[in-house]
Amino acid sequence: MGCNQLENAVLVSNDKGNNTWINDSIPTATVKELMDTSVTEDITTQVYKVNALVKKAPGNGFVNYYIDDIDGITGSYVYTQCNGGDFSWLDEFDGKICTVYLTALNAKSSASGCVWRFLPVAVVDEGFDVSSVNFAENAVKFYGIPQFLTKYTGNPAMALMASCDNDLLGYAGIALSYTSSDPSVISVDGNVMNCLSSGTVKITVTATYNGETYSEDVTIEVKMGQADVEYSTVDEVIKTAVGEKVTVKGPKGSLKASILGPERPATQVELSLTDARAIGVSAPIRESGDIAGTPGIKLVGPCGEVVLDKGVIVAKRHIHFTPAEAEAAGVSDKEIVKVKVVSDRTTIFDDVVIRVSPSFADAMHIDTDEANAAGCSGEVYAEIIK
Repeated sequence: MGCNQLENAVLVSNDKGNNTWINDSIPTATVKELMDTSVTEDITTQVYKVNALVKKAPGNGFVNYYIDDIDGITGSYVYTQCNGGDFSWLDEFDGKICTVYLTALNAKSSASGCVWRFLPVAVVDEGFDVSSVNFAENAVKFYGIPQFLTKYTGNPAMALMASCDNDLLGYAGIALSYTSSDPSVISVDGNVMNCLSSGTVKITVTATYNGETYSEDVTIEVKMGQADVEYSTVDEVIKTAVGEKVTVKGPKGSLKASILGPERPATQVELSLTDARAIGVSAPIRESGDIAGTPGIKLVGPCGEVVLDKGVIVAKRHIHFTPAEAEAAGVSDKEIVKVKVVSDRTTIFDDVVIRVSPSFADAMHIDTDEANAAGCSGEVYAEIIK
């Protein structure tokens, strides 16, 4: 997504920093409100005043800076053109909740959607007073409400959060409770939600802390019923894309991902390094199925959501062979080879693992980062180098 830009701008005067532009006319917002704003609404021409956590995240040859809301999670990164060097002035605010004056410079667009990217204009460390926060309201807005979708087409039988903690603000164990305006459509028994019939209901989420109570409603539409079913054999299903998509929700954003076969003993989520960083997940490079010690993630589908405690990886590049094809190519299962991809950007990929199985077809699998780096488009042929 582009941003508003000036053409043929002329500097007519320069106050050399002697006058302040910060005044009461600057609208106050929250980072969460800005992140929830649709990209169809132009907010790139406005400076906003927010209370936000400034975070510095050094990488390999670059530095990312994040502007997060006071839950320490909801937010986005600062748009940089110098690997972070143009925002080194933010270093003194690292780890602090400050008053931040910022604008949404633009939104990063991908197949999974758009996420606002911020441009901080000024930061003031005013010694944020944690006691000024209504902890009950914070618990409902940042932990209670985000659990729900606005539409369900089946019964998620979802376990809701019974309590929540916020290390940044220093509270723990705030109890969350839920009531349904129509239990015949959605019932809430303790902290378990069930969709029972079609209709529209309001779920009221309530939290109480130190005598302060806060409640907020979320309106949910339920459409129950038998969907049209197309039948396939089990073998056809496990070898092809299921055709459904789920939302992968990370600390910094979300993206859409397709559900693919074959069926595995444990759920795994394969991302490119670019997508993993965009949603705030540090995913290791692993072979499929090797998910021990990997980060978890939240998956949201049409019937609810699940939280994985592990399973996010960047797939190690590999080649699938049948036994006959592997023998003809002179390679064996688990062997490591190099592969030369001939294109407009001819590239040699190292550390490519051979995978051999009677159920495989002869093909090399790389992710979008690798394909773009090698200029791959359409059907591409490559040469194995041993």
